[in-house]
Amino acid sequence: LRPLLSFQVADTGVGIKPQHLKMIGQPFHQADSSSSRRFGGAGLGLSICHRLCTMMDGGIECDSVPGQGSIFKVRLLLESPQSAAAVDSVITAAAAVPVVAPEALAAGAPLAPPRPAYARVEGEAGYILLVEDSPVNQMVATGVLKKMGHRVDVAENGFKAIEALKQNNYDLVLMDCHMPEMDGFKATALLRDPRTGAVNPKVPVIAVTASVLEGSYDKCLEAGMDDYLAKPFKPDQLHDVISRWRRADEVPVRPEPMTRLEPEKKEAVV
Repeated sequence: LRPLLSFQVADTGVGIKPQHLKMIGQPFHQADSSSSRRFGGAGLGLSICHRLCTMMDGGIECDSVPGQGSIFKVRLLLESPQSAAAVDSVITAAAAVPVVAPEALAAGAPLAPPRPAYARVEGEAGYILLVEDSPVNQMVATGVLKKMGHRVDVAENGFKAIEALKQNNYDLVLMDCHMPEMDGFKATALLRDPRTGAVNPKVPVIAVTASVLEGSYDKCLEAGMDDYLAKPFKPDQLHDVISRWRRADEVPVRPEPMTRLEPEKKEAVV
């Protein structure tokens, strides 16, 4: 007989509304799909977990109360008792990680020391504002930009970006489109408004987005952005788009709107 391993993970988060529970496990889906949602993420975590459980002849169920939290119940049908013991050791190790008690959250205790509005990284070339809410993406992009020799300020949302733009004269802004609190579209529109008080309202803004759907490029232009860089991108692509907008001897030309790539038609093979 194959051993059945069952465990559950509970959180004290925002919870999930009943109408969204049926969508658990669908890739690229979040209960809040707005561009300025409070909590980030690509909507892949639960989808990956769901597929892994399915491959192990198991599954995931979720019980949730909006405003109170969720309980995820996991069932795995393992190959042998040794597999069960290995998984159990991982769960035991994870359970040892300290967590913040719900009463502490209610009292307003911070989960981590607050980060500064933006952090300076010194370099030799251009002065760039990176607007990105993901700490991992911040670290990767800042490392690449620093290697290129640029100075970089990092803002984690549109509000922090506007604050930085009021204080500094940047050569270029790399603007994530989807962020909590204030998204990149709203932040760019405010930047272009002279009443906002930015040091340089005409600074080139490059949209950094994972969306390549039809109309995404037009939405960026309507918000006042100048160019786009699709995620994930390579260092060479980042270098090219920065170079295009930092040449003093010519006026950059906006690229053509994004187009869908049609699959190559091949003759049928018997």
